[in-house]
Amino acid sequence: MKPIALLVDTLPSWAEINEQMSAKLVFTVSPPSRSGVPGTCAYDLVVTANKDGIRVSELVPGTWLPAFCIERHINPGSTFCLYLNSEQDIQSLGQAQHWWNGLQAYLQHQQYAEKFCRWPIEAQMSHGPAAEIQLKMEEVAAEFGWKQEILAAIFRKKGWLGGKLPRLTKDGERLANARSPCPRQCTRKHHPYRKSACQRSACMPSCCKQHPPILRVDCPGRSGVENLVRLEYLRRKVDALVIEELKEEGRSCCGKMEDCPLANIN
Repeated sequence: MKPIALLVDTLPSWAEINEQMSAKLVFTVSPPSRSGVPGTCAYDLVVTANKDGIRVSELVPGTWLPAFCIERHINPGSTFCLYLNSEQDIQSLGQAQHWWNGLQAYLQHQQYAEKFCRWPIEAQMSHGPAAEIQLKMEEVAAEFGWKQEILAAIFRKKGWLGGKLPRLTKDGERLANARSPCPRQCTRKHHPYRKSACQRSACMPSCCKQHPPILRVDCPGRSGVENLVRLEYLRRKVDALVIEELKEEGRSCCGKMEDCPLANIN
């Protein structure tokens, strides 16, 4: 079956077809809110399928959503980036159902962004190829239980990885100044609170013992910290290249999102 036919066969209850062709589908959607309340906003959308994959956008770009917004994952040309690799061809009913689920979540995130001027942090992705680097960072962070602080660093500029990055050695393999404290500001705990991982949790309120900082050379999570620092240097570089290309194309900020890297350009 062709992609459009697969999408029609898996049409959710909150979508209504207006026009159907072999490679094009015009439809109206009113997805439920993130809390499950029935939707009140109706989006007129169009999806096209060709040799380059699946593209979806507003039927008239700029009606409900910005015609372009890098922070709201609306591409130049007004097509939506629903999720990583969402433009790949649809070849099964399962893939079609996944696409509809992605569209629902995407529009819910758009409503969140309209209200709070930020994309939901749990769904945020870096721009362009930097997204793949972010996924590698999340894999590293998951091993140590640090995923939320990594997302907060990338998208809210918070924590030890959100500002100026720790310096690496010349070969880029290790943290410089090995006798300095761990950049995560972890401290040594006494028995029975001692952990084998890089922990920042405190002891009991009545504890009067000193908790000296863990040195980088002794940090149990040193490999994770160093991997994350290396990857964040690379992610920032790749992300900045994407933004620079958009600036060279004359793309500008829509003014609806906080901390947009395209804001205030000449």
